[in-house]
Amino acid sequence: MSPGTTHSLIYLATEIDMPSRFYIFLRQLTPEFVTTRYPDAAYGTPYELYDAYLVKEILNNSKGALEWIESQIEM
Repeated sequence: MSPGTTHSLIYLATEIDMPSRFYIFLRQLTPEFVTTRYPDAAYGTPYELYDAYLVKEILNNSKGALEWIESQIEM
């Protein structure tokens, strides 16, 4: 049964049996959808809310998650 549209990265990770080592990052990343998509809800535009350190951290963690996902795709 499909949950319909979701932005929950934890839900999606459980659906693909992603290792739990990624869950802390996914919990942190999920609410960023609102911040980046709806700046008025976050009381600032993304360029005001993110600095180079935070962006680098998000990109590094995303790279690890994407590498795991790619390793699971059968070519």
